Amino acid sequence: MSYNGWKNYETWNVVLWIGSDEGMYNFAKECGTYDNFVEQMREVGYTETPDKVAYNDSGLDFPRIEEYFAELRAEDDECTEAEDEAEKFAHTEECQEGHDYY
Repeated sequence: MSYNGWKNYETWNVVLWIGSDEGMYNFAKECGTYDNFVEQMREVGYTETPDKVAYNDSGLDFPRIEEYFAELRAEDDECTEAEDEAEKFAHTEECQEGHDYY
């Protein structure tokens, strides 16, 4: 039985907390993978969501959570590309009036 489009409540709850808390979201993006996220969270003393769902719960849909993390990495890559493009245009000189630079 699915839960809000996810395999089950546990998977939904983990992804909900990662996606809804800005600090956790940014931290998850930095971690890159769910396995690394779980390891890093454990190192700082967090083993479950605020709703008491363990980050290593055996019922979690780990492949789908890894897909979610791949989406986070892709977003980060898109932001980096947009920042690079904006920076490139910020450093171009403005055309002087009366000159064609085509």
